[in-house]
Amino acid sequence: LSALETPMDAMIFSLHLASISSMLSAMNFLTTMLMNSPKGFSMYNLYLYLYCMLVTVFMLLTTLPVLAAGITMMLFDRHFNTSFFNVAGSGDPILFQHLF
Repeated sequence: LSALETPMDAMIFSLHLASISSMLSAMNFLTTMLMNSPKGFSMYNLYLYLYCMLVTVFMLLTTLPVLAAGITMMLFDRHFNTSFFNVAGSGDPILFQHLF
């Protein structure tokens, strides 16, 4: 690796770590809320704030793997000379613009 690629790779790795951390915290919140609910608890008794948190947890758990996949595709393009985003190699540059 050259000196210019190393900081970029460290940044991409830190994005992976941040997404993993967010996913784990979302799962932790979800399991804590479900395991600590009293007997006879139903979703109708849930506060609006917790409904908002449930929506946030759902959004985090569904969108962060897509972002991680896009970052991984970018890493493969940089180091293994693939053509996920290159038009000349039948790639899709719109996908790159959509992900980032």
